[in-house]
Amino acid sequence: MAKKKAISEDGLLTAYMEYVLEGEGERNVYKFSKSVGVPEAEFYQHFGSLESVERRVWDKLIENAINTVIADKRYGAFSHSDKILSLLFTFFENCTLNRSYLLQSMKENPGVKARFDLWRLMRSRFRKHVEQVFSKDEQAVGGRVEKEVKRVQKRGIEEGLWAQLVFLLDFWKNDDSKGFEKTDAAIEKTVKVAINLIDTTPLESILDLGKFLWKERVAKA
Repeated sequence: MAKKKAISEDGLLTAYMEYVLEGEGERNVYKFSKSVGVPEAEFYQHFGSLESVERRVWDKLIENAINTVIADKRYGAFSHSDKILSLLFTFFENCTLNRSYLLQSMKENPGVKARFDLWRLMRSRFRKHVEQVFSKDEQAVGGRVEKEVKRVQKRGIEEGLWAQLVFLLDFWKNDDSKGFEKTDAAIEKTVKVAINLIDTTPLESILDLGKFLWKERVAKA
């Protein structure tokens, strides 16, 4: 008998999204593995729980978007604004391809705490990418105090742009315009405002923006 080909991580992610959209009743690893046609033990070679699959689905979306934009030969010459715009447009294109599942995922994880857990892998990857985007002048920083100020400022930028992404996801969730053109417009406008804040506004204002968007928008999702 020919040996059955092992399923890949991507294969499990795709299968899980179909399982959620088409399945009924309680979900568990046994039922999911059976629906995919793999031993339960093979599932655990990739993930420790269904919750970890859900987190990886979102993480994979931002990972794919980052890999796509940095593969562009023109990327290195992009401004900060263009780098963030390129990433967000690509990310939301990926989201639209998987909209039915993502809406279901967000519906099943309402509130700040649930969303924080659902998106924690994606948040970490996004923040690391933002750090890289804004790190080109880091070597020019002088003394210890200046380095600490720069570190705190970078953290504020990362948190502010993450809060912006959370806001845009909530906006996209409720967008019923043709081709999600309203979301595209929201991306352009919010990135413009965010970059202007980063360039001209004190750090405290950036942190306040991040806290406001996170608490007010996500709590109402």
